[in-house]
Amino acid sequence: MEIVIALATFMTITGVLPVFVYLLVTRLKQRASNGTLGNVRRGCTEAEHSDSGVANPNSKAMVQNARARRRSALATIGLWLGLIGIVVVWVSPHSAGDVSSLMGRSLAEYPRESVSLSEFTRFEWTEVLVFPDYTRRKEICDQLRIGGGDCWWFAPGRVTEGEQFLVFVDGTVPVHAEFHPYRNGEIEPKLFPVARFKKGTKFQVKPGTGANPPTLRRADE
Repeated sequence: MEIVIALATFMTITGVLPVFVYLLVTRLKQRASNGTLGNVRRGCTEAEHSDSGVANPNSKAMVQNARARRRSALATIGLWLGLIGIVVVWVSPHSAGDVSSLMGRSLAEYPRESVSLSEFTRFEWTEVLVFPDYTRRKEICDQLRIGGGDCWWFAPGRVTEGEQFLVFVDGTVPVHAEFHPYRNGEIEPKLFPVARFKKGTKFQVKPGTGANPPTLRRADE
């Protein structure tokens, strides 16, 4: 599946996919025009046979072939539209999680100098892992030591630009994961491959300015 998504993404970025769709639609229009002209010609022939009282045994087969071609064309168009939809979803920013949304509202409504992530959680956890944008699924799963199907369903294929992926663990067990857009407060900007913080860690808050989001840095630094 990742191969299909990556291929569709590459084709979209390089402009190959739009060109392919354009050529496909153009080809279908040409085939439709040719089919219409052919039907007119066949219609004339059928009329001549009808006038002579002789039935055309191929008329039913021609109708079935035309329907099959239409179904094939619609299926092809549907497939490419589906691939385009997958690409759009894959590269689009994700919705902010509950913890992220609550923290963003809190910082906007009640500005403060320091904050702790534990203020915005309603579940038990001992440590949070903060993955920066562009981090891929394998890197996330390697840090969490999970693999196979669990890795596929748990982690995103890639963390989109402008957001972080937060994973809260209790001991070594992941208990909560969500996307955290920078607008709600970028945590330890650009710390690769992952930043780890214990529950209760205090962060100094630097207010955002203009297009720059607020940032949170560990208070003991």
